[in-house]
Amino acid sequence: VVKVNPETGVTVPVAGIPQSEHVGISLIPDVPPFNSEQPTETPTLSPTSTPTPTLTPSPTATPTPTNPGPTNPVVHITPEEPNTLDDLIATVSGSVDPDGGDLSYAFEWFRDGESQNETSFGSEESSVVSHDRTTRGEVWKCLVTVQDDEGQSVTGEDEVTIQNSLPTQPEIKTLPPNPMPGDGIAVLITKQSTDADGDVIVYLFEWYRLNSDGFWERRPEVSGNLSPFSPGEPEISGLYTAGEMWEVRVTPYEARTLVKRSGQKGV
Repeated sequence: VVKVNPETGVTVPVAGIPQSEHVGISLIPDVPPFNSEQPTETPTLSPTSTPTPTLTPSPTATPTPTNPGPTNPVVHITPEEPNTLDDLIATVSGSVDPDGGDLSYAFEWFRDGESQNETSFGSEESSVVSHDRTTRGEVWKCLVTVQDDEGQSVTGEDEVTIQNSLPTQPEIKTLPPNPMPGDGIAVLITKQSTDADGDVIVYLFEWYRLNSDGFWERRPEVSGNLSPFSPGEPEISGLYTAGEMWEVRVTPYEARTLVKRSGQKGV
């Protein structure tokens, strides 16, 4: 250890070591020499494995059974072209309960879109509307609801349009029953035709004579025509001889439309 005199700049040993031995001694600690050589091999790092997390399974929920409900029904109204003399009959079929339960049915009738009855469920698979409730031109629909014993339901429907009713056949007879050549022959209508739709009825009289070839020959001079309408003669005379066969056909027509129905024949 040395001490420097500030006035003279002389270094004076403090203790134990001669001055000459301290000249040039560096107080900087020794540093190992720098090695400029590069390493000949690149150290290899071994990868460390990442642990896979362990998943804890969630508890499995038990599915709740569902009620699928009944299958779709088929609804059919008969007759398919009803008139005002026909009852309407609606039947339901084809619907089943996959669970095997019982089914019940509710029938609701509509006339021109308006409900006509209260509905209630029952076991009957058909429903009837009386013909006296229907009128020509109306559209009748039946809506059927099918329900299982758990309240699940499906519906089906069918509809028809009420057609025109033809006149009924008249009942007739000819007078006299066994005419002579000089007698006149008259047609007597013993039961008039009726029309369920209330149409006015007119009658067409047509007379036929059996010719030598075995065919009925129409006699236009005493028979009526439709266009223009002429009813024909309800009685004839002076046209026949002894041994001839004559026939008269009386056909009712609706005056509104002149719809024809098979006529009643009389000989």
